[in-house]
This record gives sequence, structure tokens and C-alpha cells, in this order.
Amino acid sequence: MAGASVLSAPAGGRSGRLEDWGIGEDAGQSIQAMLAAGYTDITCDTNCTIVTPVRVETDGVTLRLRCKVTWRGQQPRGVTAERLTGVITVNGSLSGIELTLPLAAAISDGGETVQLSDVSAFSVGDHWRVRPERSEWGPLSYLLQVTAVDLLARTVTFDYRSAWPVAAGTPYVFQQVIPVRNTSIFIQELEYATLETRTSGVAGIGEQYSIGGSAVIGKARNTKQPAVMKRWCVGGTSSMRDLIKPQDVVTGGMGYGIQLIHCRHERSTDTRATAARHVIDWSGCAHCSADGMYDTGPLTGIASFSCHQSFDHDNVLTNFDGWLSWANDPVFGQAMKRMAARNGIARGQLGTFNTSPDCTFEDIQVVGDVVLNIDGLTLRRVVESGGSSRFSQSSALSARKTAEVHDCTLSPWLNGDWVGASVTTPILFRGGRIGPMNEAVLRGTRIESVGTVWHARATPGQPAWVYTPEVSLNGTFEYTPWRIVGTASRFTASGRVTNYSDSENGFVDSRISSGWNEIRLSAMQFSGRDARARYIRWSGAGGTLKLTVEGSTASAGRIDINDAIGHDGAVRFSNCSHVGTAISRPPASPLVSYYNELNR
Repeated sequence: MAGASVLSAPAGGRSGRLEDWGIGEDAGQSIQAMLAAGYTDITCDTNCTIVTPVRVETDGVTLRLRCKVTWRGQQPRGVTAERLTGVITVNGSLSGIELTLPLAAAISDGGETVQLSDVSAFSVGDHWRVRPERSEWGPLSYLLQVTAVDLLARTVTFDYRSAWPVAAGTPYVFQQVIPVRNTSIFIQELEYATLETRTSGVAGIGEQYSIGGSAVIGKARNTKQPAVMKRWCVGGTSSMRDLIKPQDVVTGGMGYGIQLIHCRHERSTDTRATAARHVIDWSGCAHCSADGMYDTGPLTGIASFSCHQSFDHDNVLTNFDGWLSWANDPVFGQAMKRMAARNGIARGQLGTFNTSPDCTFEDIQVVGDVVLNIDGLTLRRVVESGGSSRFSQSSALSARKTAEVHDCTLSPWLNGDWVGASVTTPILFRGGRIGPMNEAVLRGTRIESVGTVWHARATPGQPAWVYTPEVSLNGTFEYTPWRIVGTASRFTASGRVTNYSDSENGFVDSRISSGWNEIRLSAMQFSGRDARARYIRWSGAGGTLKLTVEGSTASAGRIDINDAIGHDGAVRFSNCSHVGTAISRPPASPLVSYYNELNR
């Protein structure tokens, strides 16, 4: 062993100090020699240099480098389907048993049992790397343990429930794995002394086919590949406490704090970066968590927190600060499901894209834009400032069936559709404050609110544009005119209208030229003293209107109903008090029936 001062293992014991063994010019060779000699607990408190990557392939190894480690090696990038290379790598192995079999029966959403033509190779307790034959990305693509085998039924049950259905006949690859268990790797400080290229370089700590492994780096400088990278791992922990100035980060797996690929039940904590492509990246992961993730560097439009590959589900991010962008790669079709983020600051963007049903975001301050797929979305106490919000929908897979927005503060996007035409999931707002609504465009499906404050700037001629088939709003309306332009729209409102003074638009303003509108105002309180304010306006070139006003009050303003130009329909006022309100309509027309019970 080059550079080692001691070549034999100290007698009696499996714990040892690297200094006693001999650090040498390449501490990597010295550590590898101690592992080969049977040491399972190795410590080092003296700064050292590693040129040869260290491989840990034994259960229960603890390696504590409580010192500065300088990496001077140059290795081809080890992120392949079969092998991962880090400065320190924990690596299980493939047994050599590999099967490619089509599914004999479909797997349902939530299914854990696989039916195959031959299950004789499977035994309870075995671990298998499972993936679709066409790609490593897809449903059921993890390191799985066999929990039951039924030879008669030709079924294998794994310790995992699929989050997506898989069709019968889909070919899958099953590779038997001998995992490494319960390792613990700690590097106090890691610095890369070489400038690594995009196609080269190693991770700081790498783990593959590992169960219950811990990987912690206190501080890392000048890294290129992820400081901590795990692939096909289960039930471990990771932390990259201070990632300082990684090498140029543009594309590929460069400049990451932590990257987890095909991992389950992994917990990442306490990671901070001054500038990183991703502080943490989940790619094809399930039931993982990340807590205490912070991007303290300048925002560059890249995601601090990302899951941009495929089929991530049930992962949770808590206590974070940085740019959050999930499912931002459309290549794989279905991207993620049931993801959650709580208690954090999203700087630049809070975004979900492509196929991403049933996501939850709670107690988040957004300094920038909110751009979300509405499919089963739940927002609670999300406060947006310095940007805008918009909702779209690119999937219809939600188990929740309704999107809910609770006690949120959002500013609608004014450069296009706030609620896009692609939205088919009903949206329920409860509480919160939404606006300004000036020029906001609502399309898509049903929108409902309970106790929400809707507000707008007092700018005449800038209403919210309603194309949505059904809108039912309850709450307080601060100014906020609504122009109903959908040719088959129902608009219902109840609550209080404050500070309304628009003389051009009605608070409810129907201007269709064909089709029909149905408008119902119930228990409305129109407050204000501006006699020019239009509370209700019906005008246009044609169409049919059914207007019902029940139990409303107003002491000023105007209600304009114009049926002289080809309108049809019915107008009904009941149990209203509109003293001081000018109600204008042309002489009675056979096309429109009026029923008035005013000032009762």
C-alpha cells in the first residue's frame, strides 16, 4: 500500500484510528486496506488526501473522517445503471440472477402483488431491483423486498404498493440484489482539488443498493457531482450541511447537494447551499422526506428543490427556503403524485407541472410566482407576494376530485388565464384573500368560495372576466367587478360589496350576444354612497338572461337592465331593499318578464 507507515492490522479489535494504521499520501488506499483487514469502525482526525475512491461493501461499517478530506482523484462519472462511484461509496451487489418477464396480470393503483409466468426464483426476504424493461424510469422501479410467494398462483408480493396502475403484458426486469446494511459515513469537510468535467467526476458520498445507511458531510467545496448521491436505497438518512460554491452548474447531475434516485423511505436533513443547481433532488423516489433545506445563494432560475424525472410519490419537504419546482420534465409522461411541502419559503417560484395530482402545500410564503397543476391540489395558508398565481391542469388522476384553497393570499396572473381552460377539477376557496382581480380571466370548471375576500383596484373598465360555466362565491367583495362573458355561465354570489364605484362595469355585468347567463345574487349588501356605481348591468346584442336578486340591500348606485336589443329571459327581485338605487329598464317587453318586490 503506497504511503502507508503500518502494513499490519493492530491486534484485537475491529475499531481503529487511521492515524495508527498510517494515513500515507493516499488515505483512500489506507482506508481500503483497513476495511480489507476486517475493521468496521474507522476514525480519522488528521487532514488527509484521497486519490483512490473508497468502496464499502460490508454491513455495519462506520467511517468517521472528523477532518478535512481533499479529493485529488479523477474518475469517470460513475452514475451508470450498475455502478456508482463516490469519494466514499457504499455499494451492495447484484447476485447475477436476472429475469425479464411480462406481467401476467395488471397491477392496480395501490397493488403490491405481481403475477408472473414463473416465480420459482423468488424467496421471502430476498431483495430485487425491479424496473420496466424499456427504461429504468417507470412505476414499480425500486429496490424491493419479497414478503410472500405463492407458487400455485404464481404471484410475488413486495414491501411496496404501486402508486400507478401497470398493464398486463408489460415486461419487467428483476435483478436479485445483495444489499449492504446499516453503514454510517461521515466527512467533516470535503474539498475537490481538481476541476472536473461534465462527463467525469465522482459524488462525495455515494450509496447504491444500501439499506439503513447514513451519509453526512459537514462542509463541501468545489464539488461537481452531487455531494451525497443515493441510488436504489431504502430507509437511510443523509445530510449535506454546507455546500459552498460548487463548480459551474448548468445541466446534468452537477452542483447538487443531495440527489436521491429510485429511493424509498429515505430521510434527508439539515442541508444548506450557497449556490446549487438543486439543494435536494428526488428522481423516481417514494415516501422520502427532507427537512431543513436552505438555498442561501442568489436565485438563478434553477430549482433548489426538484423532482424532475418520473413517478415520484408521497415525498414530503418541510422547513425550507429556496426555489421549488416539481415535475418539470415532461419526457416521461407521468411525473409525480401526492407530494407535499410544508413550513417554508419558496423564492422565485412554487411550481408543479405536467402530471402531478393530489399535491399539498401548507404554511408557505412565496416570494415570486405560484404556478400549479390544479389536479387534486390542496393549498393551506400559502401567502404569495412579489409575483402572481395561475392554475392549469395537465392530468385528471386525482383521488380527491376537488382542489381546495384554504386561507391563502394570492394575486391572479394578469397576462393570461388565471384559471386556464384546461382546468376540469372544481376549485373550492375557503377564507383567504384573492386579488387584485382586475383583468383576471377565469375559465375551466366550477369555482366556489366560502368566506373569501375578493378585491380589486378601483380602476374603471378592468373587471374579472368570467368564462367559467359555474361560479358560486360567498364572502366580501372589495370593489371587484365581474363581467360574465361565457355563453353558458351560472354566476351566484352572496356577501358584502364594499367601496364599489365603477360607473362603467356592473359588479355583475352580463354582456353576452348569444347563448345564456343565469345570475343569482342572494343576501347581498351593497355598501357605498356613489350614485354612479353600477351594481348590476345587463347589456349586449342578444342572448338570454335569468336574473334573480334575493334579500339584497343597497342605498345608492344603479341597476341597469336593457332588453331593448333582443334579449330574452326573466328578472326577479324579491325581499330586497334598494332605497335610493336607480333601477333602469326600458318599457315592458314581451321578451322579458319582471317580478319585483322591492322596498319590503
